Amino acid sequence: MPAFSGDEMARFPSDLASIIHDLHQTPHRTVFHFAGAGAWTLALVHSVPGSSRTVLEATDLYHPASLQEALTQAGLRSPEKAVSLEIASGLAAAAHTRAQHLVRKDENPGPTVGIGLTATLATDRPKRGEHHFALATRDALGTHQVEVHLKKGFRTRAGEEEVVAQWFSYLAGRVFGILRHTAPKHAEGEEVNETFHEGDAFGAFLRRSTEVLMLDARGEVVPEAHAQAQRPIAIVSGSFHPMHEGHRQLAAAAQAHLGGAVAYEMAPLNAEKAPTAPLGIRNRVAQAYGDRPMLLTHEPLFTDKATALPGTVFVVGVDTARRVLEPRFYGGEAGQAEAFQRIRSNGCRFLVAGRAGEDAFRTLADLDLPEELNDLFEALPGFRIDVSSTEVRQTWGHITGETSNSNVK
Repeated sequence: MPAFSGDEMARFPSDLASIIHDLHQTPHRTVFHFAGAGAWTLALVHSVPGSSRTVLEATDLYHPASLQEALTQAGLRSPEKAVSLEIASGLAAAAHTRAQHLVRKDENPGPTVGIGLTATLATDRPKRGEHHFALATRDALGTHQVEVHLKKGFRTRAGEEEVVAQWFSYLAGRVFGILRHTAPKHAEGEEVNETFHEGDAFGAFLRRSTEVLMLDARGEVVPEAHAQAQRPIAIVSGSFHPMHEGHRQLAAAAQAHLGGAVAYEMAPLNAEKAPTAPLGIRNRVAQAYGDRPMLLTHEPLFTDKATALPGTVFVVGVDTARRVLEPRFYGGEAGQAEAFQRIRSNGCRFLVAGRAGEDAFRTLADLDLPEELNDLFEALPGFRIDVSSTEVRQTWGHITGETSNSNVK
């Protein structure tokens, strides 16, 4: 079987083109450094209208000196192996730095991502070594990387390039905040090693050295020294699996009503759900990029959020407000009274939006709100959008691995 044919190399599968279309609809912008393979993937990206919104620059670092120059800029030594996770991650880091440089004077720079790829695939002569590739994406929160060892002789060159493009589309989708696509399937006996390494600021947050991590609307980490001055007056909290138009319109409506900045907030631990793994956190946070800031906290309960974020208005749907009023979350009525006093003493309160229930549209007026809590709850007037994350996930037809039980290290 020949390694490749011109006709084979020219075709792009419709499922891959559809994912690339989704990438082009996000505000994310990328620099792509590749060595040894990747031109087919780049051609795929450019074959779908809208690539000028996504690709800032793409560079084929084919000569060893070209590859080494990029790695030197990323602070890496000459590689022992040209195809490795270390090299792909180094290229992604260099690409991320380059992307930030290219957009520094843009009026609307948008969120930036670096993508690095290095590979050794089927060619026009037999190879003694294995066929494999390493791919990495890099943003402010960390590096997501995968190394795939292909079954030698199982595919043509075009087939191997397609596997590279599948993983490119999947990893790019994740760092672009697209959660609905599943990881590519691989042949029996092929080894896939997928890992995530958090950046310094994200790592400090995960170790609880930092209580609140703030990212601006571009997805860049806001230094602690500046975070307080940029802190929003209100937050829309959620697990954002996924973030949907309801979250975005709720934040916009609250901002118009309150007359001040509204951000999103997420706690990896949730009172009723499994904890979210670091990569899952990164993927969900990326959905906010290009829209508004995101705060990461360690506090699943609003009582503790009030301590971490004093003076904040919590923007919630009526279903969340109903749960907030349930004594079971506080160990009983006495604990609930103490919790609401903490919320009040920290200058926090709730802005409640209506939401469709099983039989009717419900608002704050439909809740059994104790009179002594009237000062802590306000209705958000005129807002309605009937969508939920559960409903969106049901349209995917599968469940994505985003919890701490995920096999991604």
